[in-house]
Amino acid sequence: MKPREQAYAMERIEEIAEQKFRAIEKELPVLKPKRITYKRALVLIKQGKIKLKPNYPDRELYSNDDFDNVFDVTEYHEDTYNFSPYDKKAYEKKAEPIRKEVRRIKDQIMLGDATEALKLIEEFASM
Repeated sequence: MKPREQAYAMERIEEIAEQKFRAIEKELPVLKPKRITYKRALVLIKQGKIKLKPNYPDRELYSNDDFDNVFDVTEYHEDTYNFSPYDKKAYEKKAEPIRKEVRRIKDQIMLGDATEALKLIEEFASM
């Protein structure tokens, strides 16, 4: 294969893989993060269930402190910044075979025969 043909084939296999990854996401149930209100947090603090993080007891209060930086709320509240709306283990179990096949096809594109690479891409697209 010529370099432009290889680049096109690589782009094509990535597009197919992305479609497959999106299909996995659609079939998995959507998870909601655990959330807690300040009112509930205050009740749990009074009950001793939410504690001050160990490195904060003697530190002065800063106006830019975040509640979950000072108090350990990991059991009751999930940060939505790093939260995945899908079960990561279930997603990875289904996505890993796709990644392996993508790597195998890319190896064929770069190291092998163009006809065989095209056949593999077509088979992968129909899986």
